[in-house]
Amino acid sequence: MLLTRRSAGGFFATNQGSLPMEGEQVQSEGKDSLLAYAVNRMFSFFNHQTVRTMAEADARVPQPLPVDSPVPAKLTRAQKREQVRAARRSPVCLNCGELTPGNYCINCGQLNETYRVSTRKLVADFINDYFTVDLKFPKSVLPLLFKPGFLTNEYIAGRRARYIAPLRMYLFVSVLYFVILGFFSNTLFDNSNDFTVQTDAGADAPAKVLDNSKATRKIDNALKPPNPKLDPPGADQKGVSVRIGDDGSLPLDIKPEDIEVDTGNPDLDRFLDRQIRAKVDDYTAPGGQERLIRDIEDNLPIAVFTLLPVFAFLLKVFYWRSGRYYAEHLIFSLHFHAFIFLTLGLATLVNSNLLLPWTPVVHLLYLFVAMMMVYQQGWLKTLIKYSLLIIGYSIAIIFSIVLVALLTFVF
Repeated sequence: MLLTRRSAGGFFATNQGSLPMEGEQVQSEGKDSLLAYAVNRMFSFFNHQTVRTMAEADARVPQPLPVDSPVPAKLTRAQKREQVRAARRSPVCLNCGELTPGNYCINCGQLNETYRVSTRKLVADFINDYFTVDLKFPKSVLPLLFKPGFLTNEYIAGRRARYIAPLRMYLFVSVLYFVILGFFSNTLFDNSNDFTVQTDAGADAPAKVLDNSKATRKIDNALKPPNPKLDPPGADQKGVSVRIGDDGSLPLDIKPEDIEVDTGNPDLDRFLDRQIRAKVDDYTAPGGQERLIRDIEDNLPIAVFTLLPVFAFLLKVFYWRSGRYYAEHLIFSLHFHAFIFLTLGLATLVNSNLLLPWTPVVHLLYLFVAMMMVYQQGWLKTLIKYSLLIIGYSIAIIFSIVLVALLTFVF
């Protein structure tokens, strides 16, 4: 038996002689064959392990680039951002469990991200959801200003993705307006009506009306006359005199002792009496003018927001046979009030005494045209419903003013 080297590094056995041996020779030949096979497998295993180890070592050694190969360019910001997103992706949507290979879930639309939410992310999501101004803003503001009822018809018709949603439009414009109003409040009062609030001392604070060249106005105090038991003669008391302009005044003497609340509930009467007197003392103290104006500005958005569903309810009543849902009337209400705040904000920014007095006229004309365009009725029917709507809405405004007064002087 000879062990001959194979080209592949293994071994194989060959017999010398042409005839097998008898007895022991045949048994010896079988043993030699098994031994050769075992040696062959052993050398083959070690040879394979050596080749694999050398290949792995060669792979760890950096290979030089070919001379004619292009140098890889640096990653752009978009590519880096895509790499970060790819590292944060989850194989399934964390919201609905759908397989999600891309950045957004194909089932629910949620962004495919697995990292923990930070405060920055939370604030950014809130701003993006409610106050983001994107390319939709000019496409929405121009029709809102110059095409009454257009945005409402587009939204009801289903063309919604190209415009800002009605509620987001209203929130953004109203917040912007009240920010502008708070910034220019002192200028507005000084320039438009020269509004000042003065605190007078003494029990003999005059309750008279100044005459001017145009007209004479007299405003009686809505509160009950002073209580003699609580207002002894000669007592030093405080009052509030509200003066509008140099050509006239609106004297309103308010004393905490003059306030008397009677609701039929003694506990509620004591609570309201205590709250109102505390507010009057606060507003008649030094710096009370600024606090009064600031409190009214803070409570005004709440009262106006309550008018939105009331306005939509009135439209629902007047157009109950149109088959429209209440939500469609609410969309009309959101767009109309957004127009009001937008025009008032523009007039406030211009700070012109010529524009501000004309804004109510513009609002009334806009409302009539918008009703014609949205509800598609004749001008006579629209005029009748328009008049009834104005009457009902004026009553609602009175209640909103009462609400502002309650929020200002009670809460």
